[in-house]
Amino acid sequence: RAAVLAETAGLLERRTPPKGTTSSWLRHAESYRAAAEGILRAADGHDYGNAIASLKQVNQACGACHLEHR
Repeated sequence: RAAVLAETAGLLERRTPPKGTTSSWLRHAESYRAAAEGILRAADGHDYGNAIASLKQVNQACGACHLEHR
């Protein structure tokens, strides 16, 4: 399931933002990707602490993007 989160970043990168700039959209998508890949690495390593930390980063990345582009 963590891999699905990481793949979603690629889907976001291909979209046009409903508002705001494309450069900002891509920056937010990259932040999301990095956090999602952190979850994937943590899951692969059975590292619950880092998985939770990365999940919080995903939440922050989503929230920041939604404030600007939603």
